[in-house]
Formats: sequence, structure tokens, C-alpha cells
Amino acid sequence: MKRYSFKRSDPIVTALALALDRKIGDPDNLIHPVAYFGHLANLVEKKLYKDSYLVGAVSTTLLVGVCVAFSKAVSSWPFGAKVLLQYFCISDRQLRDVVADVVRLVEAKDLQGARRVVGQIVGRSTSELSEAEVLRAAFESLAENSSDGAIAPIFYGALLGEVGAIGYRAINTLDSMFGHKSERYLRFGYASARLDDLVNLLPSRLTWLCAYVLSPKDARMRIRRATSDAKAHPSPNAGVVEACFAGRFDVGVGGVNLYDGVAEERIRFGGDREITTKDLKEAIGFESRVVELSLFFAMTLSWCLQRLIGRWRT
Repeated sequence: MKRYSFKRSDPIVTALALALDRKIGDPDNLIHPVAYFGHLANLVEKKLYKDSYLVGAVSTTLLVGVCVAFSKAVSSWPFGAKVLLQYFCISDRQLRDVVADVVRLVEAKDLQGARRVVGQIVGRSTSELSEAEVLRAAFESLAENSSDGAIAPIFYGALLGEVGAIGYRAINTLDSMFGHKSERYLRFGYASARLDDLVNLLPSRLTWLCAYVLSPKDARMRIRRATSDAKAHPSPNAGVVEACFAGRFDVGVGGVNLYDGVAEERIRFGGDREITTKDLKEAIGFESRVVELSLFFAMTLSWCLQRLIGRWRT
């Protein structure tokens, strides 16, 4: 009986894509497909924008559909090209490099520089942040973007190949562009935001699981407690991943953030003490191990599903 070959997804491609990101980080925007997708999204917004849920949903569907169609079209491309495509979808090394720069600048007493750098990875206003708030912003972003920037594209790439990785990156990019609650995007960006919440449900829980497994026994108790408290977080996914990092290092996250001049109170959870540069340094290494374990889990799940599908189709 002929063994079924599930060619759509090859977890080895995803593993090599992560290795490439670890080696060279994000490419320059001049050659980064995500940057060009952002230009396309801006063009669609310019042509179609209306303060409407329906128009926002149509725009999101159109843009994601273009990316999915492209990813299906390249399914017959050579192995190396597939690795490159999934590499473009993963952004892990740059995240850790930016957080490390924040630590370096804070330790050098360059608060203005630290504010500027942390602004690269957070959506809140950073120009008036205190040192403690800069460190909290970097810590929360490290936690959240470990899932959004690395684990989610790894998860979908390992299970669904280029369709999964590229489709996810398109959705996540649209959320970062249109998914915030400003007057302009409250309705137009609603579909992007809700779709991003949906596709991040499983990756954020995988992030939590990997962080939990890699944490010592006493930290696991803190993680469970923080996760329970984080249910009041406005994001169904960000709260989960922030909770596992906060519990692991026994530090407090949440508080008042400023978005486009509007203060937003986020629930406070985790430990009682403020985040230090030492915590952030250790969190950088911890995030790297969490991503690696998530790759192992995603590859294992992919191979198991391929085996089950193969048996069902033979």
C-alpha cells in the first residue's frame, strides 16, 4: 500500500527558517516582503476606507486572500525558497536584540535612548516613561511578541506550511496596522483585530505551556495564579503570555499605558516587585528557550497529524 506524502507541510522547513532568523535576524525593509505587504495594505485602505465594519471586513478578507493565493502558488517552489519564505514570517532575533538594547541603555543611564528604542516594539507612547515603565514595556513586549512574532508563525508553518505562515503573518500585520481602538480604526479595523485574536488563541496557549514546562516548581504556582488574574486583561492572548512570564520571574506587569494621548488602565498581576534589568536579561534567554521548545512541540504535532492523515488516506 502506497504511503501518503503530506507535502503541503514540512516541519524541517520551519526549523531551518527559525535557524536562519537566529543567524541573521530580520532583513532590511527594502527586501522584506512584510514591508511590501504593508504598502499594499496602505493602498487598499486609501482606496476603500470607510468608517464601516463591513468595509473593514472586506478589506481584511481581500488582503489575506491575496497572501493565501500567493502562498498556494509557491507551493511547488524549491525547498530553499520555502525556507526563505517562512524565514520572512518569523521575527524572533530582532525582538531579543531590541530588548537587549533597552537593557544596555538603561544600565548606561540613557533613559531617552531607552524610551526611543522600546518604542520600536510597543504601541504605547514612550516619550514620558520612567525607567521602571520602560523596563515593564520591554518585558511585556518580549512576552507578547514571543508568541506573535515567533511561536505563532512557527506553529502555523509547521502544521500548514507556507499557507499557514504567510497567512498568519498577513493577519498579524493587519492587526498591528488597523487593529487598535482609535477613532479612525474602531470599526474599519475591527475584523483585523478579531481575526488576529482568533488565530493567536492556540499559539498563545502553546507559549504558556512551554513557559510553564521550563519553569521551576515554585514559579509554576505563580504562573497559575497570574494566569487566573490575567483573565481581566483586554486581550484574550496577551494576558496569557504576559502571565506566564510574570509568574516565572515573580514580577508585576500591567498598569497605566498611554495610547495616542489616551490613558488606559490595564489590570495589574504577577508579583509585587518591579522589573529590573537583571530580570530582563534573564527573560531574554528564557524567551529563546520557550521558542525552541515550541518548535519541538509544533514539529511533533505536525508529524503526528501527517501520520494520521496518511493512514486515513491509504
